[in-house]
Amino acid sequence: MKLLIVIPVYNEEQSIKKVLTEWIFQLNKFNFYYNILVINDGSTDQTKKILKDLNDKKIKIINNRNIGHGKSCVCGYKYSIKKTFTHVLQIDSDGQCDPKFFFSLYKNINKFPVIYGYRKIRDDGILRKYFSRIMEIFIFFKTFKFIKDPNTPYRLIETKILKEILKKVPKNIILANVYLTFEIYKKYKIFYVPIRFRKRYFGRSKYNLQSMLKSFANLLINLK
Repeated sequence: MKLLIVIPVYNEEQSIKKVLTEWIFQLNKFNFYYNILVINDGSTDQTKKILKDLNDKKIKIINNRNIGHGKSCVCGYKYSIKKTFTHVLQIDSDGQCDPKFFFSLYKNINKFPVIYGYRKIRDDGILRKYFSRIMEIFIFFKTFKFIKDPNTPYRLIETKILKEILKKVPKNIILANVYLTFEIYKKYKIFYVPIRFRKRYFGRSKYNLQSMLKSFANLLINLK
């Protein structure tokens, strides 16, 4: 396996070094090639400087203008295709994706091309939990497809599938991860591994009710 870990980051100066350190420690236990691609989504704090100062050959950095989380993920997926990685693991930059669950996904890569960490236990607040549940319901009523935890950030996917599916993701979509899940679900079986989604290490999520509703409306318009 040749693995690319994709981490979009926006203003996580207090968390990003700790997140990268714990993931490198975990990944070094395995005998496969990997890189970590950190996509700095126009951070206005010290995130860019912290990333530069890390000076680790395993860490690759792309500094973008602020394009949003979903488009940053797509940017990382395209990088994985260009650089011929066999698999992509996407995680968050705030510490909520616990690396101890990685093995539960990894041990199934020879059986399933798409593996999702299902957030069975969530410590990230009631609003985001309900938002995910409401999303599941509305996707079902619009498409008659029930997709469990479609916006989970903890996902391991074969790159050849991303190469096929990315062509179907609209350029104007905000929740690109959810739309990608929707398109994958049409053709492939998603294997779910239960995980615990931790609290953020520091600070608050930039997502509020208004931004969630805007993203949700954008998704429903684009779902077909």
